[in-house]
Amino acid sequence: MALDNPAELAQAFAGCEAVVHCAGINREQGEQTYRRVHFEGTRNVIEAARQAGARKAVLISFLRARPNCGSAYHES
Repeated sequence: MALDNPAELAQAFAGCEAVVHCAGINREQGEQTYRRVHFEGTRNVIEAARQAGARKAVLISFLRARPNCGSAYHES
């Protein structure tokens, strides 16, 4: 299932009360960029959860992601 297809995600989330999003990459490769996976993918998951009627969405991150740390991975 692709993170760039909110309609497909919404179909998969149908009937769910909550969605946990734990997608991530630790290095960019081809079209798998931090922006595409971490930002756009998360946006699509949240939109799909709304469309599916999920009442909660949880984002799980690792490595203490934070802004202004000097790492494009962490900042994404």
